[in-house]
Amino acid sequence: MKKITSTSNKGAFGFEGLHPGTYQLSVSMVGFAKHTQTVFISDLSVNVNIKLKPVTVQLTEVTVNVMGKKERENYFKVFQKVFLGETANSKKCRIVNPDVINLTYDKKAGVLNAYADEIIVIENKALGYSIQYSLVNFSYQIAQDNASFFGNGAFEELPADAKQKEDWEAARAKAYYGSIMHFFRGLYKGNARREGFIIHQAFERVPALGGLDEHEYVYIDPNEIDPHVITKLGPDSLMRLQFTKLYITYAPKQAIKPQLMIVDGQKKPVPVVSNCTLFYLLADGTAIDQKGDASNHQGYTVQGNMALRRVADQLPFEYTLKGK
Repeated sequence: MKKITSTSNKGAFGFEGLHPGTYQLSVSMVGFAKHTQTVFISDLSVNVNIKLKPVTVQLTEVTVNVMGKKERENYFKVFQKVFLGETANSKKCRIVNPDVINLTYDKKAGVLNAYADEIIVIENKALGYSIQYSLVNFSYQIAQDNASFFGNGAFEELPADAKQKEDWEAARAKAYYGSIMHFFRGLYKGNARREGFIIHQAFERVPALGGLDEHEYVYIDPNEIDPHVITKLGPDSLMRLQFTKLYITYAPKQAIKPQLMIVDGQKKPVPVVSNCTLFYLLADGTAIDQKGDASNHQGYTVQGNMALRRVADQLPFEYTLKGK
């Protein structure tokens, strides 16, 4: 669903008939940089205040970069790896306008930061999208391999013939299965286990064992948690999340088997392996809609499988599996 409107002389605008959920809002005006942001509607009306940044053109401007050319190239490679991800899809992605990305490195803290005054344009030939990404913040602790970034992407289909579209449809389905969008939609519909997700309550982490075992361990409740205990559907059709830590395994073949009840219920350490995700809820009030998007992306953090799927594996809010 796409709606277009124009502003009044005072810059006011509005849309009617929108249901609760997540929407992509894009604002453009001649002489100003395009603005894109996510708007989460949970009530009858939402007020959004937007200040567009003017675009200035200076033909004789000389830009001085604190980083040398070689240094910037090296840090840009780091940024690109973290931002796009390291999956097979990321190898078929490219940032069309890398010069709009400003990079700074805090040597004392060991943190790489990035911001962009303009929209970052990404060509994703793996999934068939051109993405206009508005980067809000980006921070990467290099030594700890700990990344945090947030932004909004507007997706457009790349032109293609029938065969290419068919290939992209298959690639999108592959990116969808096991993703955080897939998980949220399963939670919302109350069928997360039927969708292949096995959920346990997580507790404290286990110190690294060292030696040949390089996996991180975490204590979990051996019995699966009932998704209805960690979610609450509100009268506004939004589902509130209510938990602290989850250990999520995407294992469709295992999920079709009957659940086993362990009587003693003692916590046990389990490895965080390739198909597992640790999900931490950081703030109260985080809610999800039926499209699988959250009201507050900075209200939670993930580690493991879902965290590895970054911009190169992202799908638009409106994505649906073909035939469903």
